[in-house]
Amino acid sequence: MATNIVRVVKWLPEGKFEKLSLSVIKDSLPDLHITVKQLGDTILLSSMDLVCRVSLTNGAIEYIW
Repeated sequence: MATNIVRVVKWLPEGKFEKLSLSVIKDSLPDLHITVKQLGDTILLSSMDLVCRVSLTNGAIEYIW
């Protein structure tokens, strides 16, 4: 399991987060050891090797190694 890979999934506010697809989608995940912090209008998602900064203002995602 890699700790420096991110999968971004998006949907509209009135939509659903469930992805219906003909491809196989894993329905359970191992413990990823991700920490989540909110600093003002920013969410930080951190693993051992990567930090993702998500803006609550405009949805921008920044990856920090």
